Amino acid sequence: MTQQSGLSTFVNELGRRRVFRVAAFYGGIAFVIVQIIDGTFEVMGIPPWVSRLLIVLLGLGFPVAMGLAWAFDITPEGIVRTKGRTTGKPGTSNKALIAVTLFAVAFGIWGRWGGQAGSREQIRSIAVLPLDNLMGDPNQDYFVDGMHEALINNLSRIGALKVISRTSTLGYRNSGKRMPQIASELGVDAIVEGSVFRDGNRVRITAQLIHGRSDEHLWSSDYERDLDDIIALQNEVATAIAEEIKIAMTPGERARLAESRKISPEAYEWYLRGNDYIRNLSFMIAGRKTVLEQAVKVYKQALDIDPYFAAAHARLSYTYTSLYFYHNQPPEVARSAKTAVDRALELDATLPEAHLALGYYHNLVNRNYDEALEAFSTARSSLRGSSEIIAEIAHVQMRQGQWEQSLDNFQRAAELGPRSPGIQGSLATIYNYLRRYTEAEKVLHHLMTLTPDMPMVYANQIALALLSGGGIDKARKIIRASAVYMDPVSVMGLGSQLIYRLGFWRYGLLDQSPEEIIQTLSHIYPQPRDQLYYFSMAQIHTQAQQPEMSAAYYDSVRVWVENRLAGNPDSFTLQADLGLAMAFLGRKEEAIQAGQRSKELLPISACHW
Repeated sequence: MTQQSGLSTFVNELGRRRVFRVAAFYGGIAFVIVQIIDGTFEVMGIPPWVSRLLIVLLGLGFPVAMGLAWAFDITPEGIVRTKGRTTGKPGTSNKALIAVTLFAVAFGIWGRWGGQAGSREQIRSIAVLPLDNLMGDPNQDYFVDGMHEALINNLSRIGALKVISRTSTLGYRNSGKRMPQIASELGVDAIVEGSVFRDGNRVRITAQLIHGRSDEHLWSSDYERDLDDIIALQNEVATAIAEEIKIAMTPGERARLAESRKISPEAYEWYLRGNDYIRNLSFMIAGRKTVLEQAVKVYKQALDIDPYFAAAHARLSYTYTSLYFYHNQPPEVARSAKTAVDRALELDATLPEAHLALGYYHNLVNRNYDEALEAFSTARSSLRGSSEIIAEIAHVQMRQGQWEQSLDNFQRAAELGPRSPGIQGSLATIYNYLRRYTEAEKVLHHLMTLTPDMPMVYANQIALALLSGGGIDKARKIIRASAVYMDPVSVMGLGSQLIYRLGFWRYGLLDQSPEEIIQTLSHIYPQPRDQLYYFSMAQIHTQAQQPEMSAAYYDSVRVWVENRLAGNPDSFTLQADLGLAMAFLGRKEEAIQAGQRSKELLPISACHW
């Protein structure tokens, strides 16, 4: 009896071990199959119900495999039923088998549906795709884009949520890509898409939340208000999204999203039109100054209607600052920038856009970098997820010579703007300054895949090739590659901004004749001509071995700069331009004098960039 009992125990032990081995083997194979389903079915366009069915069958197959492993043995004579397996207690094995079966089925159901529900609760990053214009009128695109920008800004107020920048989402307008692919490219858990419809003074925003990995629609709702209550409407949509994904918000964040002040519909219309000018600023040589000047007029129209519109004052200040810094405008433009931002802060001291405008002023006009950082940091405390603010902090740190801190912030901004040409270009620039050329080239290659029709990308690649020792041949290959999308002359012209006023012309990178280049250049640069045009023309004639014409254009630079210096003698850029022109004209003493004056106005200790 004891021998029989021991044999039975031994047989049962063997059975249990075999079951465990089969369970491990089956589990491993099932895991591999699930990974294949998860990684390939979606890409291949196989319907989701097919993957769900296969996973359910794998789950149901587990208890079947366990039962077969318990009941049968594989022997040299073939598969035979196991004999003598008993615990001495009738029904014990059947109960165990039933328990295993129920556990497996329950685990499978939880893993597929319960686990997925849990993953939805873990949404910590989001991208808002461009909203659809349901008005059927392209002239209303500026209004729809304004709603898109406002929704992203409002979500960026939530510190615990990663929100992808607007510039990184623009490329997905009518892209036709599936949501899982978009989520993967942007590195987010969920996608928000929606539409805007406007009928007279009534505005309706529809928003829906989509789980990035599964492409499952998690939530959708409509929100509608009058235009004078548009701020409350925008905040309501952002709050609803935050509550749906169960993201943690601080009391301050909730309070800011609960704002519901009324605005003038007419003033808001002009404000959105001004924002549209700023958003659509071209990186091409032509048009930037005229666009900024038009934006000033539009913001002023908004303020004529509602002089208490703080956000319009803030945007007006930013526009004045850009005109002053990038286009060598007289000091009164700088004073207008300060007046506008002071008024914005007087009207609303908590407005992040006002502190952002103040940061721009201190950085680009006043050149007080500590105050610029303080203003940007204040703006960031309200817009924690703004890639623009993080990038501006990085720019200030570059000017201070804080290279590693600047790089760290540019990398953070790039995470929020993975497809933003401006941010990615800035990241490539600082890699260049740090002589980390391999990383710079990698970023620029990424940029080219995003915006193959942007001249600045090719100009940066040419500059990198020349600076890193890639040579003339590599630069020429880049020029030829750009010709698929644009006239290479436009790329060459941008070199005047990248390699300070000296450009790429002297390298002889183009296959065109000087006459052909000059003809094209005359269409790229706007009237009236500026010093960049004259510098370029001088260098083209130098390359063509026409020294008299080259000298005439360098003298045109001199005349243009001296006229501007009469009204703005403390412009370090104008003094530097004058020094270069004098140097090329052979007027050594005057060149040194202008160069020293430029250095006094902006010493290296005051700006390392």
